[in-house]
Parts: sequence; structure tokens; C-alpha cells
Amino acid sequence: MIKLKKIQQALKSISNTAKILSERGWAEANAGNISFNVSDTIGGEFETSIIITSSGSRMREIAESPEKYCGVLTFLSGEKGYQISKFGEDEFIPTSEYLSHIAIHRYLVNEGRPEKAIIHSHPDELIAAMHSEELDTEKNINAVFKTMHSEFDMLIPDKVGFLPFTEPGSKELAEKTLKKLDDHKIVLWKDHGCISIGNSLDLALDNIEIVNKISKIYLLQK
Repeated sequence: MIKLKKIQQALKSISNTAKILSERGWAEANAGNISFNVSDTIGGEFETSIIITSSGSRMREIAESPEKYCGVLTFLSGEKGYQISKFGEDEFIPTSEYLSHIAIHRYLVNEGRPEKAIIHSHPDELIAAMHSEELDTEKNINAVFKTMHSEFDMLIPDKVGFLPFTEPGSKELAEKTLKKLDDHKIVLWKDHGCISIGNSLDLALDNIEIVNKISKIYLLQK
């Protein structure tokens, strides 16, 4: 049985998140993507169901009409692959980063983790800071971030993960990101941005806000 109220709440949350990403310039043009696990709203034979943003959609469009620019990917129990459902009449193609989203959601479910939300975005200061030779390894990044903000350890207790540049949308990027999520809730993608997970979209967005703020402080004191 599909719980329409919860689906509507999830779409509203995606809309709010997309609006923030658009207004802050963290998802230029059709950049960035969002997904949310709604398995608890869809009964029957489905193992995992996620609402995910579409390929080529702009965050400002998603904010205005989430049902038009989002769809549902469902994975049947015991079977490979997935099926696509759409909310409207328009064609729906999942975001080009769907491999990472699918892999992460499956990982979180299999591990019994509570996180249901995933956000990928392109925060300005974060990407700029990653061009510094000083921030070339995960160890260095966390050490520097700790000196930039006295509450870094409290706000990001698992610290940040980091991946050198890896082809966007690739299976390699998805696999490497999964390994980082064993220990981190936000992973920085060199020259690309970051991906963050949380129990809710608000919590996933919190991680991005915090890390980008620290990146901004780092750049300002240079």
C-alpha cells in the first residue's frame, strides 16, 4: 500500500532542499542531485524504493515542481535491476549520478543504517579550497579543518572523507564513495563537489553547510 501523505512530505522536503541549493549557487544549471529512501511508504514485493531527481533538471525547477522532475526507482526483492515510476506525464530519466545513489542506498539498507537521504552538490568555497596543495589528502583536510573551526569535531564527528578526481557518474566513483561511507557521512569529490548522507535531507544539508563554511574560512585567512 502506498502512503501518499508520506510521498508528498518527501517531495516537499526535496523541493525545500532544491530551493536552498539553487539560491546558494551550489547546483548551477542542471548540476547536483537528490534522492530519498521511501521504502516505508510503498508496500508489497519491493525491497527498496527511492525518490530521485531527474537527469538534466535544474534545482530551481525541482523546487517549483518536484513531482515533475523526480521519479521513483524500485528494486524487486531477489532480482537485479530496477523499474522506474514517474509522477507526471513527462519522460523521466534518473540523474547521471544514479549509480552512486543506488549503490549508497543499497549499502545503507543492507548495513541497517538509519540514513535515508543523499545530496550531491557543488559548493563554491569547498571546490575552491580543494585546489589548494595543502588540502591534498584526507588526513590533511581534516587536520586543517580542525584548526579552522573550534567545533569541527563536534559538528562533523566522523570527519570528512575525500576522493581524488574520479570520473563523474562512473561505477568507479560509486564504488570508491561506498568505501568512504563506512566511516564518514560526507565525502568530498576533488574538483567536483561533495556527497552527503543523513537521516533526513535537512541533516544531509547540515553537513554540506558546515564543511563549506569551514572551507570559506580557510580561503578567507589565506
